[in-house]
Amino acid sequence: CVVVCDFDGTMTPKSWVSLFNVIDKSGCLPKEIADQGLAMREQYLPKMKAGGLTREEERQWFDETIMLYVKAGLTLEKIKEVLAPVRLRDGVNEFLDFIKTYNIPVAIVSYGVKQFISAVLDNNLAVIDEIYSADLVVSESGLVTGYRPETAVFPNTKGDFSRQFADYHGIPHDNILAIGDSGGDITLGHRRENRLGIAKDEQEQQKLEQFMGMTVVTENFEPVCDWVWKKIRPQ
Repeated sequence: CVVVCDFDGTMTPKSWVSLFNVIDKSGCLPKEIADQGLAMREQYLPKMKAGGLTREEERQWFDETIMLYVKAGLTLEKIKEVLAPVRLRDGVNEFLDFIKTYNIPVAIVSYGVKQFISAVLDNNLAVIDEIYSADLVVSESGLVTGYRPETAVFPNTKGDFSRQFADYHGIPHDNILAIGDSGGDITLGHRRENRLGIAKDEQEQQKLEQFMGMTVVTENFEPVCDWVWKKIRPQ
């Protein structure tokens, strides 16, 4: 099988909200630009979490966000510096070690930015086979100048990228195990019964049950390990 994971709120504690949020609130952007980013998030995020963003809104929010970073003169160096405090959930590295012992490929499929995720993984010494997320276009001096539109992942395309990863490794789509944490992960993986949802409390768990085959309330990755083990263990 292969494992595909969402990133924000799945591999990271939900308290970080998202890596976009960390960048916008870090003080590394001019105040006016950071305020614009936060205003957009207040407009779009509740709809996204409820699974109600239109595809046009998803793309528009993404384009506008990246353009703010370009306008602010964001650099790769600044990205690494600002994201340095972000920690993965307890147990993520142990989980990655565990699935490596079974030679199970693992990918991140995220409505985010590849360079942001890479920076956090590097800082946390976590190794992933593939990251499907918007790939920034960066100048020779490390300045962000845009992104490659075909690499951007949206809630409705997470399944497509999950299947692409499985195809690359010659694994049937029915053997994709997916781990997410919100309505934005409704298409992650392939089959609903092979999708695990991580909730912060029972209220969130109830919301997740409509998208997921199984849900757990947890702050660490231990239940994820247990779930994957049950799925891969020969009956």
